[in-house]
Formats: sequence, structure tokens, C-alpha cells
Amino acid sequence: MADPIRPNVLVVTADAEVAGVVAEALAGKDIRGVFVGNMPAAATKFDQSNWDMLVVDLSADGDAAPVLEKVRRELPELPVVLFTDEISADKIKPSLRTGCTELLRRPVDRKSLESLLEMFLPAHVVPMAAS
Repeated sequence: MADPIRPNVLVVTADAEVAGVVAEALAGKDIRGVFVGNMPAAATKFDQSNWDMLVVDLSADGDAAPVLEKVRRELPELPVVLFTDEISADKIKPSLRTGCTELLRRPVDRKSLESLLEMFLPAHVVPMAAS
């Protein structure tokens, strides 16, 4: 039997704590995560592979809106999860207008992220063993 294809998730964050939580959630679901620390690097990386999901920490350096607009133009069905610690709608509106799929507040909760992985990548997610 052939091995299932592991999904690719592009993760944009410069925050080590966020990266750690996301890495644990992805590893627990046997999903490949590619991490970049800023939006310019995300724009470059986006063009270099096929992605199954995009996870963006809005505190990462650079303007997220142009990258998210490009994602929506090229892959309108791609799930996009945004993390923010902002409570002001005015500060996150430009990113929300690009059509994010989900918005999670920081600090990032691993279980919430795992639920989103199961929802958006159901054919790929390997069930976690009960602990």
C-alpha cells in the first residue's frame, strides 16, 4: 500500500512560542510544516511549492495583506488561518478582507489549531493516539 501524501502547511511566524505550538500540532497530525519568519519570505516560499494550508501570525514582520491577496487570487480555496493578539478590528481589517478562513487569538492554543487541521485537512490528518 502506498504511503499517503503528507500535506504541506506554510507557517509564517517569528515568535518561537507560536512556532513551537504549531510544530507540535502539525507533527501530531503527520503534517509537514515549512516555517518562515516574515511576510517577504512567505511570498517567496509560496511560489516554490504546493500548499494545503497557510498559517499566518499577524505579528510577523511585513505586511500580510499583499501576500494574502496573492493567495486568494491564485488559490481561492486554500484554508488560511490567522493568529493575532490584536483586539482592534481596525488593525486587522486589511488581513481579514483578504478572506481568511479562521482567525485565532494569541496565545495559540494547540487543541484549537488541531481542530482546524482536522476540519480543513480531513483526508490527510492521521488520528492522534489517545493519551
